[in-house]
Amino acid sequence: DFYLPVSSLLLNPTIKEIAELLESEEQTRVHDKPVFCLREGTASPTLILIHDGEGEILLYKNLSQAITSGIPVYGVQPKRSRYHPILHTRISDMVDYYASHIKKTCSGPYVIGGLCIGGFLAFEVARKLSLMGEQVILVVLLDAAHVKLPMKSIVKIRLGNFKKALDDFSQL
Repeated sequence: DFYLPVSSLLLNPTIKEIAELLESEEQTRVHDKPVFCLREGTASPTLILIHDGEGEILLYKNLSQAITSGIPVYGVQPKRSRYHPILHTRISDMVDYYASHIKKTCSGPYVIGGLCIGGFLAFEVARKLSLMGEQVILVVLLDAAHVKLPMKSIVKIRLGNFKKALDDFSQL
């Protein structure tokens, strides 16, 4: 078993290309090109969308196609290998890596956003780019957790719901 991100469909849209990808040694290498163009454009600003918690950017494809202003839209994927969907183990390393690749690949000013953990990463990448002298005009957090709020145990809620479902089932 190995990891093949769903976003591979963006890079390899035909069955033949997916088959070639699965058979190639490309999957054994570390993928070191995190910034991927979702939609070309010539207007300003450049929209950068950071991956979700699973490292995917495919979820932004429809959004990128729905934007009609002519701005370029890029997705940022994690550094990954065949067996590991995300190789970085520190947020600070991810942020440095993403900011440097964004600066190399795209020109500002930037609007940076992300869903879930991608929102948190977008905020940190925006801070880093600003420190690098780049102009970030907006940061968009989509369904991102507030880092200073107390943790809620969704696990307790889910386990409670599961227990209730089992209890209900056993009474049938």
